[in-house]
Amino acid sequence: MKNIAIFALAILFTIDAKAYSVKVGDRAISIPNPYGFVRTDDGVAKGAKEDGTRTIWFTQIEKEFEASNREFQESKNKCNLMIHEKHSDINFDQEKFKEFKRIIIKTAENKYRNQNKSIEIDKEGDINLILLETIDASDDVLLLSYVAQVKYSTGKYETASALESIATAYVYVNNKALQLNCISLGHHTEWTKTKALEWAKNIVSANRMANSLRKEAYKGEWEYEKEFYKPLGEIVHTAKLLSKNAMGIVYPYDGQARMAIEIMGTSQNGVIVLSTNHGEILCNNECHVFVGFDNGNKYGFKFRQFDERSKAISISPSEQRWFFRKLRSSSRIHVEVEYRKNGFLRFEFDPKYLVWNHYDFSD
Repeated sequence: MKNIAIFALAILFTIDAKAYSVKVGDRAISIPNPYGFVRTDDGVAKGAKEDGTRTIWFTQIEKEFEASNREFQESKNKCNLMIHEKHSDINFDQEKFKEFKRIIIKTAENKYRNQNKSIEIDKEGDINLILLETIDASDDVLLLSYVAQVKYSTGKYETASALESIATAYVYVNNKALQLNCISLGHHTEWTKTKALEWAKNIVSANRMANSLRKEAYKGEWEYEKEFYKPLGEIVHTAKLLSKNAMGIVYPYDGQARMAIEIMGTSQNGVIVLSTNHGEILCNNECHVFVGFDNGNKYGFKFRQFDERSKAISISPSEQRWFFRKLRSSSRIHVEVEYRKNGFLRFEFDPKYLVWNHYDFSD
């Protein structure tokens, strides 16, 4: 949980920064505008480090506009969404996000809550932030409400201060944690809380709908993943299909083994791999795997060791093209692979509805 704690502390200490991005690590996240707002600005936050914070601002637009230039008049109500690049590669599950919320609440209460503290500007700072309330709104959303006295420049040597209300929502979506802020000039804490919570719920809902539609498009038993691979400088896509059956294997690997077909590739290169979750595949330098497609004949394919633990083998590059074409056009296949001390074991697969728009193995 150490990296989760570091991430939580980093975003708490930059609440007054202004930064956002819809690209979080290797994930693209759908961000609907807050209702009644338009996107008005984006860029790197003032004072952001090289690993930095990115932002997009949304501003509430008044209905009136100037007749002369017909430009919309901006209100004093704004929202932004913040992504901290240094921590954007952290992936969350529900349990990690629960721990993340606990750290946020504890740290915010220790740092910003002081009921006896007057809202005054520190001599050395531009903002004095006071925590008013924490609301654990749902499994996916944590809301914090603040009031702040903010110092700003009115001239070359002159400054003034203003009261602002700030609501910050932390949102769990697509295995990432987002930070939303809604800000209003004056003591409008109920408005900022309502707007930030509404926006957070809309983001969660929009991405759930998108994921649901995506699952509908990707029928069948294939599972899809993508990950940025630094040595290649590219995103590697993976389509994985587990065998319908498991096979019992004996000493010294007592247990149930399942086989998986994994297609991995970029736009320019790819590999097809057979992997097991238990036991060892017998393949020294080169081995043969026997595959039957639908009700047709059984074919032998050359494979070679893919990892040092004897858990995976990859098909010979010279046979990838034919194997891939048969895989895409078949409704049922069975694969016979030799396991150490267990002989050849047969695994059944249902490869229908494969979606693969990357390397086509035609080389």
